[in-house]
Amino acid sequence: MDAYPLAEHFLTRVKEASPNLRYKARTVSTIAVLDESPGGNMEHRLSKRVQGKLGLLVYKRGMPVATGQIRDASKRGLFIATDYTDVQLNQTVELEFRFPDQQEKRFRRLKAHVVRKSDRGLGVDFEGVENDSFTISSLLQWLRKHHMPVNYFPVRRQQAF
Repeated sequence: MDAYPLAEHFLTRVKEASPNLRYKARTVSTIAVLDESPGGNMEHRLSKRVQGKLGLLVYKRGMPVATGQIRDASKRGLFIATDYTDVQLNQTVELEFRFPDQQEKRFRRLKAHVVRKSDRGLGVDFEGVENDSFTISSLLQWLRKHHMPVNYFPVRRQQAF
């Protein structure tokens, strides 16, 4: 018996409907479907993304190594705009942030795996690491409430003089 019957059923139905699609199964709960037909470039995800801007610190092995800015988030992961590149795919990082407009000045932390690297930043996934679901929900709620248009230009690198 197939270990992932729902995912297989989903992919079978999509393949029948649109043969020009390519499939990326990252985890059982995260399947990206990319439309590769002429002119097609839509990506379909199982959890909705919320755009926004919120600064954070990236930690590796307990030490802060970079700054970044959350550009979009879902209950499954985040995209972080940063110029930090000294990280490997599948590496676990910690992300520290706080909500600047709230009276509570407590910092919050989430653990995530790096699933994508680009010159624009890092894509991280919450699957397979222990996190407080309340913190993720609070983050999504804060981003929805403080929605700001996001442009996807890379974070500017500081120039050495």
